[in-house]
Amino acid sequence: MEERDKILTIKEWIESFWALQEEDIRFFREEFRGKIKQPKELLEELKERMRRRQVFYKLFKHLSWRDLPKEEWTWVCDKLDEILARENLITETINKILDVVGEIFFGEEEGLSKSTFKLDLPDKKIIFH
Repeated sequence: MEERDKILTIKEWIESFWALQEEDIRFFREEFRGKIKQPKELLEELKERMRRRQVFYKLFKHLSWRDLPKEEWTWVCDKLDEILARENLITETINKILDVVGEIFFGEEEGLSKSTFKLDLPDKKIIFH
């Protein structure tokens, strides 16, 4: 039997993105202090974390709400609100760190501008469709 591509459900996306956020929170609590001593590695780490977030954002746009049972809508909407609140905090933290590290360690000499690594959430809202 041939294996078929699986369609990602909203609940699976929520669980996966929640895990990504948990990993980021753990990074800031446990690993960040060691990385600050190596600013280039820290910048690369943060850029990679931002890249992964953008992939999740793009995936979300294509998720279908049609397959979601109506009795789960409240849970999904509540969880998405939690994710958005956490995402705003994480994104704000990453952007501040990038500003500070870029300014202190690199300035303009390596062509790092403040907008180079910025991560912007579209409208600070998740659009339900």
